[in-house]
Amino acid sequence: MRAADARLLTDVSLGAPMQLAFKNYWLPVMRSEKLVADGAPIKFTILCENYVAFRATDGRVAVFDERCPHRLCSLELAQNENCALTCMFHGWKFHVSGKCVETPNEPHPDFPSRVPLKSYPTREAADVLWVCFTDEKAPRFTDLAFNRCNEDQVLARAAICNYNWLSGIDAVLDPSHVGLLHRNWVEVAPNEGYSQDIAKIAKALAPTIEAQETAWGFQYAAVREMPDGSQYVRVTEHVAPSGCFIANSLSTRKLFIMSVPIDCEWSIQWYFWHSPDEPLPEEDISYAIGDTHPDHNNFYQGMREQPRWGQDREAMINRTSFSGFNDIMYEDFIAGEAQGPNPDRSKEHLCTGDKAIIFSRRLLLKKLRASDDGAREVWSHKGDFDYGALQAIVDRLDGDKDWRDAASERMASRAIRLKTAEPLGA
Repeated sequence: MRAADARLLTDVSLGAPMQLAFKNYWLPVMRSEKLVADGAPIKFTILCENYVAFRATDGRVAVFDERCPHRLCSLELAQNENCALTCMFHGWKFHVSGKCVETPNEPHPDFPSRVPLKSYPTREAADVLWVCFTDEKAPRFTDLAFNRCNEDQVLARAAICNYNWLSGIDAVLDPSHVGLLHRNWVEVAPNEGYSQDIAKIAKALAPTIEAQETAWGFQYAAVREMPDGSQYVRVTEHVAPSGCFIANSLSTRKLFIMSVPIDCEWSIQWYFWHSPDEPLPEEDISYAIGDTHPDHNNFYQGMREQPRWGQDREAMINRTSFSGFNDIMYEDFIAGEAQGPNPDRSKEHLCTGDKAIIFSRRLLLKKLRASDDGAREVWSHKGDFDYGALQAIVDRLDGDKDWRDAASERMASRAIRLKTAEPLGA
């Protein structure tokens, strides 16, 4: 990959094409539980810019630029009451709607209406605050299956990782690492409810990978030949700008992973575990937490402070752990951080197993260059598809069945069932 292309994809600093592209999408920024009515405003950083979020007296949530437009004091320190933030410096008051309503040191009655303060469209879904940072009209909300679930059907968790957002999305577009880095998980997965076919992942480390662009992003299939002539197919749905449904054969324990940039070297890895038709079973909640930190606001804690991220070398010597780590999610995060916060991708030597990554990067570069330097969305929100019908699939296909047809049929079936309230199932 050329160094200039890598910079175009990874640079999310102020005004960069990739930053502008991300701003045209709904992004998850924090779990809703962090925001308490009349509680302290929460400062956060997304796309190299600082914001504050707060919950008003009546329960509404707002997101403003962090700095008061008067003398740029941080609104993180503001008083939150009566559905407004009041800057502690000079008492300028901003209603939850984003309008300035009081300026005590400027008595002219029309002055507050002329004070510019950026506020942003917000939505709460899946117990998460979603924000669109566009300067234009916000697009339709990304109402994916888990965003339509009841509270007891979804578990949203965030992990703060020291690597660029692209490293996070590359990890879920890399089917060959599952049978290598995660080989210990592959060995026990059939005993935890997954299909016996998953063992094929460890034996076929270079699957045939095929990909195609879609209205919502793209999809790719990892195809592995089975002894009976059928194909074991895992289809991953990529949802713009940086999310993926992870394929599994269970009716519960569905997973969507999204990589959201904090800046050029840090990102939030969001995990949305969900059960489309019923409450998420307790055993699936336990599985989703695994051996990670129990704090759902950052379940990746305490690892990078240890030598080698706390890797158990003795377990590696004894062949009880290939990676030396005891959780599949930690394996991904640590492998990402071990590449460096923003590695020089011009030095990579990609191979057959990286075909989905190559497709993703080329497609995104093409979209960025064709979208007025990123000032518009790189994928349209205006398609007639139903976001709720998107879900990755795992299937056994007859030798002459094309995975694209299977994926289209599955999506069409889910769209129909959504309208009739029938169970979505696997």
